[in-house]
Amino acid sequence: DKQKKTPLPAAAMPARRVFDRAWDNGLIIRAFAHGVLGYAPPLCCTESNIDAIIERTRRTLDQTLDDADVRPGDISKHEYFAARHASAWRT
Repeated sequence: DKQKKTPLPAAAMPARRVFDRAWDNGLIIRAFAHGVLGYAPPLCCTESNIDAIIERTRRTLDQTLDDADVRPGDISKHEYFAARHASAWRT
């Protein structure tokens, strides 16, 4: 519910859904409740490695937002993301 800012129901298994998709995209993460993603890249990451992690994360999140039970079909991914995370960007 966008108005109440309630997370996806546990029955939708959002963390599992994101983890599985990330794995399929070649990204190893930990997906926690409430949309928290955990990363543990090696200390010897190059800039191109970090770029790949970001791109794979973006792809994973976009694919998840394409699921009909995650986001209403009448708004764009960017509108949905902005609405869900508007308070996180305020300073």
